[in-house]
Amino acid sequence: MKKVLTLIGLSLMLTSCVDITGQLDIRESMQVKKKSGFLNLKRKTVTLSPGLYTATVSALGDKNFNLKLEGRDNFKIPLKTEKDIHLPTSNGDIRVSGADLDQPFDVRGNIYTNVERSDSRTTTESCTWTTTEQRCDKVCTVTDTVRNCDIQCHPVTISHSGYRHVDYHIKTTYRDLKLQLLERNSEKLLATFAGDDTATERIVERTGICR
Repeated sequence: MKKVLTLIGLSLMLTSCVDITGQLDIRESMQVKKKSGFLNLKRKTVTLSPGLYTATVSALGDKNFNLKLEGRDNFKIPLKTEKDIHLPTSNGDIRVSGADLDQPFDVRGNIYTNVERSDSRTTTESCTWTTTEQRCDKVCTVTDTVRNCDIQCHPVTISHSGYRHVDYHIKTTYRDLKLQLLERNSEKLLATFAGDDTATERIVERTGICR
C-alpha cells in the first residue's frame, strides 16, 4: 500500500524501484486501460468486475508506475504522467487526475510514513585485504650449448583474510497507503486500494581496519 502511494508520487526512499502489494476493492464495474500489444507498448480498455483483487504497485521511476492485478486477472495498469504534480514523499494527501494518467479514473489518497532507528550495534565480520610483494625467480635460457640464467623480479598481489569491527544501526521504514479510484471528474467512488509496507536497512556507521 505504502508503495502504491510512493509509486504514484515520488518514492519515499528516493529509489527508482519500489513494490507494494495490497488489496484493490472494486465497488462497481469500472473501466481501466491496461498494457497490451508487443512489449506492452500499447493500451487496451477493459472492464473490471466488482470484487476484491490482490494487486501490486511497482514504481519504475518518479512518473512511471504500474498497478498489477494478480491471479486470474493478471495484467498491468500503467499509471504514467508527464506532468509535474506536487505529491508528498512521506506524509500527506494525493490527488492525480485521470487526464494526467491517461486513465478513465481519478486517484485520491494519502500516505503515512514512520521511520525508526535502532541503537548502535557492533559486530565482527570477516574481510580480506591485499598487499603487493616483489617475487623473484631464476629464469634460464639455453642457446646451443650455452645455458644462461638470470634472476627476474616482478610484483605479485597477495590476498589476506582477517576480521574487522563494524558499527551499525537498523533503519526501519513503515509506510501506509490508502487510495481511492473515482469516476473521472466526479466524486463517485469506484474502488479503493489499501496496503502497508515495512522495510529494514542496515546502516553502517563505521568500519574498522581489516587485520
